Order: sequence, then structure tokens, then C-alpha cells
Amino acid sequence: MDREDAVPRRGRVWDWFFALLVLLLVQVSALRLVITDWVPDLYFAETLGALGVILGLALGSSLFNVRAVFFLAVAYTGSLVPWHLSTAIELEGPLLERLASLAGRVLFSAGQLARGGAVEDTLFFVASTSLLYWFLGLFAGYQLTRHGNGLAVVLPSAIVTLIIHSYDDYVPLRVLPVAGYLLLALVLLGRLQFSRTASNSKARGILVTNEAPLDIQYHLLVLTSIVIVVVWILPGPIPRVETAAQWWNRATNPMRADFTNAVSALESPYGSGRIGDFYTETAELGRSAVLGDETVLRARINSSMVNSPPRYYWRGWAYDRYIDGQWTSTSSALSPFDPETDEVRYPPYEGRTVISATITMHIARQKLLYTPAEPFWVNRPGDIRTGRVNEETQDLRAWTASPALAAGDRYEVRSRLANPTVEDLLAAGTDYPSWVQERYLQVPEDLEPRLKEIAEDATAGRATAYEQAAAVTDYLRQEIDYSTTAPDSPVGIDPIVWLLSNSKRGYCTYYASAEVLLLRSLGVPSRLAVGFAQGDLENGAYTVLRHDAHAWPEVFFPGIGWVEFEPTVNQAPLVRRTSAPPETTEGGLTGAPPLIQESDAGFERAEDVFAGQPPTLVSFISTPLGRLLAAGAAVVVLAFVFYAGSHRGYFDRLGLRLARGYDAGGRPMPGWLAHWAAWAALTPAERAFQAINLGLWVLGEAAPLHATPAERARRLTTLIPSADSEIRAVCTSLQSTLFSREGSPLGRAVVPALRILTQVGLERLRRPLRGGERRYN
Repeated sequence: MDREDAVPRRGRVWDWFFALLVLLLVQVSALRLVITDWVPDLYFAETLGALGVILGLALGSSLFNVRAVFFLAVAYTGSLVPWHLSTAIELEGPLLERLASLAGRVLFSAGQLARGGAVEDTLFFVASTSLLYWFLGLFAGYQLTRHGNGLAVVLPSAIVTLIIHSYDDYVPLRVLPVAGYLLLALVLLGRLQFSRTASNSKARGILVTNEAPLDIQYHLLVLTSIVIVVVWILPGPIPRVETAAQWWNRATNPMRADFTNAVSALESPYGSGRIGDFYTETAELGRSAVLGDETVLRARINSSMVNSPPRYYWRGWAYDRYIDGQWTSTSSALSPFDPETDEVRYPPYEGRTVISATITMHIARQKLLYTPAEPFWVNRPGDIRTGRVNEETQDLRAWTASPALAAGDRYEVRSRLANPTVEDLLAAGTDYPSWVQERYLQVPEDLEPRLKEIAEDATAGRATAYEQAAAVTDYLRQEIDYSTTAPDSPVGIDPIVWLLSNSKRGYCTYYASAEVLLLRSLGVPSRLAVGFAQGDLENGAYTVLRHDAHAWPEVFFPGIGWVEFEPTVNQAPLVRRTSAPPETTEGGLTGAPPLIQESDAGFERAEDVFAGQPPTLVSFISTPLGRLLAAGAAVVVLAFVFYAGSHRGYFDRLGLRLARGYDAGGRPMPGWLAHWAAWAALTPAERAFQAINLGLWVLGEAAPLHATPAERARRLTTLIPSADSEIRAVCTSLQSTLFSREGSPLGRAVVPALRILTQVGLERLRRPLRGGERRYN
């Protein structure tokens, strides 16, 4: 149909110019949000807004009733939107894992907002605004094509744009999208009104020339541009502006508190964007323990172990140096971690089982990862803080994620877990590696005599390192009373010495620090670990609360590695096995097969697989650079083939030459080659007319051989009346080519032919919905 017939008074509307305007309107509105730069990933609003417009246009122009449209919109929303937003989750794993992480974070933030709390997860704002623009685009596209309702198309996005503009910092250039939106909105409304007027005029028999739409459209664009510029530069009545501003403030004051909570994570005047890790590179003894019942994390062990360890600890940091009541991590280097290629390599320890755990965070903006020991892989990119052991192995101190985790976010960690028996620990000996002796035996010189005296009294008659560690643990549990506060030590006296000699009161950090220093004074390598205690087991997962923040000593045993001890009296004592049960693994561990069957060297990586082998094309293509170059080469080849076939006629000449070769040799020509040669011999107009023949065949109304082009065109017009103008254009182009000296300009019928094929496809899809095919004579 002609362009001026695009908008009837009632009924469905389709026009490519209208569709482009609606798409631009939603994109300009989303652009106003993106340039605020409040949080990362705001571009999701643009992409989902565009997809929503496309779906709305398709649903509005379809023959589905309102109920079917509703269910289709719900289905697309429930599938496409979560899938698209899941790409914002920087998580290495299957789609279901990313969707679960997305749902957890959004629901957690929604619960915080419902309780009146501040939402600090930026993903909640990204998801909310992206979903808003998805519905804005969907609604606008549907209203245009189904009802031709210009105000319903323009007003919702306009309101959202003005709200964003009013809350953003004032920057002169950021007003341009608002002006652009007004320009596009006026053009759309004016064009809709003209189309309705032209349609009514034609219905009354008034002539409307083909040039009129372009002229009106051009003058409409100029006029709206002038109006916007004039309105923008003219000063307004100041008293009225002040009154309007006061009215706006009164109207929006009740909503501002809730809005501020919802956007508290934004990098703007309305958000903090802060990161609040519980532990950092230093740990003070402090004066009070961490209290509170707020859930910090939930941990689920995915591996089935017949003989589980006596307790899980969720370690965050490990410290090696103590000075004046403060622990630090020295001689450590920060290096990036990529879950696709990296893993942490520890010294070879015996009797360790690989387990997998899923940790879900319940507090916002955490970079520090809490893991069971010894973690070697996490499915999130980040950084690892390690001390160097040798060229191939590392001594892990801490693991951080980049970017920070939000409430509801989760990550998977794989660890090699040790659960030695008492016999294993007694037989470990004291052949400590040099890196352990250099790093984990430090004691302040002025404290060592007093600490060694206390340690020797507590371990009298104990010869092995395990016996000494067990004796010191028992000593602290018996001698030190637990208190959530610790008294100040006198000036010049170390807090740990004051604890052991006088105050006899403290909490976990004091207990663990005292055991580490006492054991070091005896020559037993130890370190302080901080993180969280196990928590309570609920529905197969450990719920860890704020008051479960904990510190504990870890003691090194040759061949076994770091082993936890529990001197803090408010925690249950650790009870280790005294003998290995049947069917044990080397080192005393038992259990079902680990989640991952590993070799002594750990997971095989790409560089390990190809090590020692000559480089091959397959191994190169498996690298990121190889994949990029292969994809680029494929694009170049396809572009060349398309150009050569479409613009140079190489395909046509090739088909004709092959056909002549068969004719010259007297051989029968294959069917496919005959069709190729026949197609190559056609003019552009004749090729375009094949869209009519193909349309008749697809719709089951193939014309007989004796039918003229005009008859074929009339038959297809009867089947798809909406393509009447395109069919006439293709038929006229063919007649001009066949019967006119000048012929038809090249390409005039190409676009109408493509439109015909589109309409044919839509008609073929609609027929089953109407209860069968319609037959025409």
C-alpha cells in the first residue's frame, strides 16, 4: 500500500518510517539514562529497549488477539530479559548458574528495599531500568502498530526521560537527548496526523500526490526544529518556574526516601558505591568482638564425603607478622586470576580431597572471597595475594573478586581439603621447608622470652609439634575466659602478654594470636587466619551470621600443610580422628570419589596440554587470538563472496560457462545447473518478478504455465491485498523491461520484491491460526 495509507482511522498500522521513529524515541530516552553514568552496564537499557520495540511492532502488526499478545509478551519477557541481563554476571559457568546468581541478587535487593533498607547492589538498578525500558519499547511498538496511538507511544518514555533528567547532575550537553526526544516526538505525531488526513482524503476521493508525503515530512522536520530551538532559547516567566519547582518538590518529597534507598549504590549524589570487606591486609586485635545476627553468607558443600572434616572454616586472610597488637601479611604479591586459564598451585601435600563449594553472599560490595582451605580455583575473575614458594608453587594469603560481589551474588570454589588423623599429625615430623621457617616463625624479640616461658610450662613433656599445639590449645581454653570486649593493656606492655599474664579475658582474635605466638616461640610454624566460623547447617547449607566472624590459628605440618586448631572457648573443640577407617586414601582421608578427579599436578590447562608438542593450526585456533583471526578471516571471505556475486556478476558468468561446457560436450545438464543458468540469464526485473511466482507457490496457488504476468500478479493480490502496491511495482517493472525501449531502471523492483516475500511469509504463518488455508479460484 502507499505510504499515505499507512495509518487508517482504525486498525493495524505498519510503516517503516514510523517503526524507525519509535525505535529512535526509545533509544534516545535510554541514552539519557546511559550518559548519567550512575552505575556500570546501563547500556542494557538501550539494548532491551530496542528489543522491546521490535517485539511490540511484531505483536501489534500480527493477527493475534489481545489475550494471545499478553501471553506472548509474558513469555518473551520471562525468557529474553533474564537471559540478556545474565550477561552482566561475571561468572564462569553455565547459563543456569548465571540466572540463579541474577535472581538471588535481584530478590535480595528487592527484599532490602521492601524492608526500608538501602540497596547497595548496582545490578538491582540496572535490572530495574532495563526492565522498564523493555516494557516502554514493547508498549510503544504495540500501541503504534495495533492502534496508531501517538500519545501512548510518546508520553511514557517522555515522562521517564524528564525524571532521569531532573535527578541527574546538571551538565549542559546532557540536555541534547531531551531536545532530540522532543524533535522526534513532534515529527512522529505530525506524521501520524498527516497519514490519517491523507487516508481520509483518499476515502472521499480527494487526490493526494505521491510527492506530498515527502514534502510534508520535510517541512514538518524543519518546523519542529525551529519550534524547539525557539522554545529552548527564550527566557520563561521566572515566578511561574519557581512555583512549578516548589510544587514538584512537594509532590515528590514522599517518594524521595524510597528512591534514595533504591539507588544507594549509584555513583552519583544519590549513591555511595562503597566496598566494605570485613578484613583487609592488616588485622588489629581490637577492643570488642563482632556482634550481630545479620546473615553474611551461605555456603553449600557440593561434594559428598563419607568422612567429613570436624569443622569447616571460611577463610578470608592469612597473616604472618605480628607487631604491637597488629597482624600484617608480608612478602606477598598481587597477581590477576583468570578462571578460564589459571589455578593456584600449592606445594605437594598428601591426602587431600578435592571438594566444590558454592558460596552465596548476603552483604553488599564485598571483594574478599571466603573459601575452605586450600582453594585453587574460583569461577570469578579477580586477584590473588600470594607469597612465593618457588617457581611453580604459591602460598595463598587472600583471594579477591573483581568486580566486587553484591548481595545475592554467588561463586563456586574448588579446594583441596585436608582431614588428617592424629596419627598422621604425630608422624609429620619437623622437617619444615625453608620458606615456612623464614615466614612463619616471627616473634617480637622483646616478647619471645616471656612467651617461651609460658609455652614451655603449658607443653611440659610434649615432644612432637602436634602434641605441643594440642597442649597450647587446651591451655588457652582452660586459662582464658571468653569476653566480647578486651581490656586495654598498660602502656609499654603487649596486649597478648597482658592477656596471658594478667587480664585472662578476650575473644577469638586474642585466643588465636596467643596460640600462634606461643607455638612460634617453641619453633612450631603457625599463622593467624581470619574469616568466619562454620555457622549453622540449614537445608543442606551453612548459614553464617555476622557474629560468626572468627580468627583461628593454623599450624604447618610437613607433607600435610596447614591444619586448623580451635583455642577459642566459645567454639566447640575440634575432635580429630585417632585412626584411619577402612578404605582410606593416602594420608588418612576417606570418602566418595571427589567431585573432580585430579592428577598430582592439578587441573590440566591448555598450556599443559600443548606443552612439548609442535604448534598446530588446531592449537593456535583454540587461543583467543586464533579465534579472533579465524572469525575475521571468515567475515572477509563472506564479504568478498557477496560482493563478487552481487556487484560483479561472477556467479552469473560462472553458471553460464558451466552450462555452455555441458552443451559443447553433449552431456546432459544436471537440474541444479539448468536452474542456475536460467536464473543467470534473467534481467533484474525478471528476477524480481520471481517473487510473485514464488509467493503463489508458497501459498499453494501456483499459476499455470500459460498465465500472463498480469494474471499472476492479480492472483497474488487476491491472496495478500496488503501487498498490492508492491505487486504492481514489480509487474510494471517487468512490463517496462519487456515492452519499453528504455526499460526499467536497475534495482527499482528489488525492494518491492523483498516486501512481497515478507508478506507471503507472514500470510503463510497466519493461515494455521485462521483454521486452515483459504482457497481462491
